[in-house]
Amino acid sequence: MKRLASCALLITLLAGCNDSDQAKDHDNSANAIEIFKVKASEENKIAPFIYSGLAFRPDENNSATTTSGWVCGDAKMTHSGGTFEFKVRGHVLQTGNIKQVGDLAALPAGSEIEANDALYNRHCK
Repeated sequence: MKRLASCALLITLLAGCNDSDQAKDHDNSANAIEIFKVKASEENKIAPFIYSGLAFRPDENNSATTTSGWVCGDAKMTHSGGTFEFKVRGHVLQTGNIKQVGDLAALPAGSEIEANDALYNRHCK
C-alpha cells in the first residue's frame, strides 16, 4: 500500500511539472497570429493569402510579458486564375514594442517541400 501511495505521489508531481510556464499561452495567441498575418502580408507581393486554422504554439520564452512561439496553419492564394494552397509557419517574437517574425515560410501543400521542411515538422505537426 505504501508503494502505491509513493507511485501516486510521483505521478502527481510529474504531472504538475508539465503545467510549467513553457506550455502556457498567457493569452498571447490572438496577438501572435495578428503579428504573423501582418508580416506575411508585407512579404507576399503576389496576391493576398486567405488563412484558415492558424494556431499559436508557444515556446519556452513565452510569458505574460513576451509573446514567443510558432504560428502555423493553412493559407490559400488565387493568382493567374488558379488557387494555390500552402502550409504556413513563422516564429513570432514580441517584447514591448518590438515585433519580429522569423523563419517565415509558405510551403506548397502536399509537396515534397512541405513534407521535408524541418521547422514545420518540428513546430507545427
